[in-house]
Amino acid sequence: ITQLILSRDLKFGVFHLNNTFALQAASESFIRLPGIYGKHSLFYDDTWFKDKLYIRIGFDLRYNDTFDGYYYNPVTGRFQLEDRQKINFFPSVDFWLTIRITKFRGFMKFENLSTMLSQNQLYYTTAYQPNQNPFLRFGFSWKLLN
Repeated sequence: ITQLILSRDLKFGVFHLNNTFALQAASESFIRLPGIYGKHSLFYDDTWFKDKLYIRIGFDLRYNDTFDGYYYNPVTGRFQLEDRQKINFFPSVDFWLTIRITKFRGFMKFENLSTMLSQNQLYYTTAYQPNQNPFLRFGFSWKLLN
């Protein structure tokens, strides 16, 4: 695998723009990678209420060019080579929020917002198994130690 990865994080006060861009190629045909991959995050990062509430809120953008992907077989739990369906270019946009109040942490992530803009196109990461339409994930942790 040959990769050229460019990464640059920019900060404008409380706003951040983290960028990763990759060009990649594999010398073997059974290793399937997109030739171009990018991930960009734009977010607000600050503390509120006299440094009691730490908050990050932002968007992620991920994309790759069209490539021959893999098929995931749920029966065997393994990925297999797939030549009939290509993984097409389709940008994925996520909205997310994380907070921390002393020992409490929480997050919320609304994934695949870009599918709301294009109702007739699905976002695939493996052949024949599209990611769900906009999907909400959330979680929290609370350390009960002194």
